[in-house]
Amino acid sequence: MKKINILLAIVVGISIISCEKVKEKSVDELLENSKMREEIFSAILNNHKYSDSLLNRMLASEEYKAFVCNNGSMMKRMFMSEEMDSLINNDNEIMEKMATRLTKKMEADKVMCDKTCNRMMENDNVRKYLEHYSNKK
Repeated sequence: MKKINILLAIVVGISIISCEKVKEKSVDELLENSKMREEIFSAILNNHKYSDSLLNRMLASEEYKAFVCNNGSMMKRMFMSEEMDSLINNDNEIMEKMATRLTKKMEADKVMCDKTCNRMMENDNVRKYLEHYSNKK
């Protein structure tokens, strides 16, 4: 019986030592593995709670906002993509909110207003629509 207790104590001791030696991977180490990175991204994107939390943290982070605003290629990818066009075209509420925000920005910034109006008037389809709309009033 003593031998079993000693053997059991040795096995438990080795197990404890082995567990302590197992190093937890850092986030950076996990993200270096492309398969693990894809699994993490998918887990976040496929879970409303996680993706909402990620978006809220991104929008609250001044560092993130500065990074995005100073990264022209990222801004183009975000706002000039077909996916963005699809979102906008399939959701009238988003279009309405964007138009409202653009209008408020234009009211507050005369230079932006002039540039935006000039750009709109340079587009034949938009100019014709605006002329037609203004004649209705």
